[in-house]
Amino acid sequence: MSKLKLLLLAMMILMTSCRGTPVLIDSACSWVKPISTNKADRAVMSREVKQQIAVHNDLFDSHCPAK
Repeated sequence: MSKLKLLLLAMMILMTSCRGTPVLIDSACSWVKPISTNKADRAVMSREVKQQIAVHNDLFDSHCPAK
């Protein structure tokens, strides 16, 4: 095969391989919920757990603004 034919074949393979790329849809907002606590819960939680809950809820708010 000539270099031109090899080049064209390589270009065709590369161009057609991009067609089948799947589109990823983040569906986490359909099953992830913010964490809610009450006064009794917060009284026995460590500061670290409270911070982890706050981070989770902040991430939920930023990724799922319509919820």
